[in-house]
Amino acid sequence: MLSLLGWILPYGEVMSVLALAAGAISVFTDRQYRLDGLVIAGACIAALQLLFGLLLFTMDLAGH
Repeated sequence: MLSLLGWILPYGEVMSVLALAAGAISVFTDRQYRLDGLVIAGACIAALQLLFGLLLFTMDLAGH
């Protein structure tokens, strides 16, 4: 859910970093959590959102 909010909010990169961190915590803790498709999908969407935001940021700095 956090990664989808990253597309709507003005500073989506911050939300995508939070979503990526939450997904990583959920994947790497093996207590009560289990690895499911929703965690993987959220982490992938967050990583792509962060990559896309950084790509746009570097293009803006380069003047394109």
